[in-house]
Order: sequence, then C-alpha cells, then structure tokens
Amino acid sequence: MKIPNPTSLSRMIASCAGSLLLLGTQAHPAILANWRFEDGSYLTDSSGGGHTLTGTTTPPTQVNPLPGSGNGSDFSNPIPQTGDGNTGLANYGSSQNGHLYLSDDGWMDSIAANNTFTVEALVNRTTDKVAQYILSQYEYPGTGTRSFAFGVGGSNLRMLLSDDGDTFTTFNSTLSLDKNVDYYVAASVDATDPTGSITFYLQDLTNGGTLQSQQLSHSLSGIYNPSVNVRVGANSTVTESRWTGLLDEVRISDTVLNSSELLVAIPEPSTMILVLGAGFAILATRKFGRR
Repeated sequence: MKIPNPTSLSRMIASCAGSLLLLGTQAHPAILANWRFEDGSYLTDSSGGGHTLTGTTTPPTQVNPLPGSGNGSDFSNPIPQTGDGNTGLANYGSSQNGHLYLSDDGWMDSIAANNTFTVEALVNRTTDKVAQYILSQYEYPGTGTRSFAFGVGGSNLRMLLSDDGDTFTTFNSTLSLDKNVDYYVAASVDATDPTGSITFYLQDLTNGGTLQSQQLSHSLSGIYNPSVNVRVGANSTVTESRWTGLLDEVRISDTVLNSSELLVAIPEPSTMILVLGAGFAILATRKFGRR
C-alpha cells in the first residue's frame, strides 16, 4: 500500500473534517430551522427546511462581516458544535425597527406533537425594555393564537407558554443579560409531563464566562399548536416587545437538546473519534480500494 505524501495526507485530513461536519449536521434531524444571517443567504434557513424569512417594511439590517470590536465581535466563529464559519448577523437597531417572520404551514406541528422544543441564539441587547423577544409563535390579542415566546424580560431570560392558545404562563429565569455584551442564550421546554421542566441556558461570550443553566418546573398539559406566524425578533405585532440589538444563529429544534448538543458545545471526543474514524475509512476505500 502506498503511503500518501504530506500534501495528499493534508487533503485527506481536510476531507475527513468535511465528513465530520457533514455527519455532525446529519446527526441533528430534530432541527426545524436555523437562521444564520450569512452573506449571500441572509434570510435563508440553513437547516435545509426551506423556511426563508421575510422582513417587515423596516427589517433589521445585515452586518457582514462580524464587527472587529464592540457589539457582536465576540459571537462564536466558528460555531463550536458544527464547525461552521460565522461571518454575518442581523442588526435590529436600538428602536422598534421591525422584525423577520414566516408563515406556519405545518412545519412547526412536531413541537406540539412531541411537546418538546429548544430555542437557541447569539444575542446582544442594547436597550432596556420591559420585554423583548428573540423567537415566538404567539399573537396578541386573539383566540387560540398563542404557543411560545422566548426572549428577555427586563434583563432576565424568559419564556411565555400556552397549552390552550388563550391563556399563558410567564416563566422568568434569574439568568441576567447586561446591555452591550455578547451572549449565547437558549431554552429547552419539556411538556411531556406535568412535573416536567423548562431549562434556560446563558453564556457570556464577551467576558469568557462558562455556560450557566437554570431549571424551572411547570404545570402545563402540553404545548399549543396555533397557525400564526413564526417571528424572529418579535412577540406578535406589538412593537414595544420587539428585539433591540443584535441577533445571530437563531435555531429551533423539536426536542430537548442536552448541554452537549447546544451550539456552543464542542462535540464530545468519543463522537469526534467515531466520525473521524468513519471519515478515514471512507477515504481509505476511495484511495486504496481500487488497485
């Protein structure tokens, strides 16, 4: 068997890395949408689901590349979980400048069917408000129009949840976000059991903080499935609740992700070894299988 020269070997390693990323992406079939706000595909859903966003009359603007300093400069690049490069973000400004949205044509049904979901994002808030929201499927006012809304109440992470579409419960964590600081935020909801849980996650990216978490109990009977718009950077059409600041890497999954599956988590070594081994096996077949 011929031993590859250093150049060939480096290409093999690069190819294995590509295989790793591909298999890593395929390992998360529960991802419903992932809006990365990258150059050339600003509003595109990178999960492959085709859930492209639409902007209101005053939509947030794209920032590309990421700032070299200040707000947004400490957003993860590359993304630890996937290895994807991160070069763009959405700037919602410091006032109610609009938001992004798309219709729910059934692609969110699995959330209510599973009674579980996880929302993640990279954020930087620039203005103090009573509440501002990152991702929601929630209309107000209306009948049978509420499901969830994830965002910040005051300075703390919060989640609004409804199991009947009309009434809702506000879950306020004690995880706090300072203004003009880059953060990773997430919330996982498990409504499969009345004694289930809501887990909030927060990591300070600007100051190199560790991943914090807080778990709250609930008494929901499930998660309601309305047919209203899904909004990024807003809670319904109420302008006072729109996000102010930066958003990036907004991702929603229809299951509860554990801490090792979150966007800021580096894949476990055992997983990486298995995938790299598979990648090298594929390359070995390609390189040396034909004699």
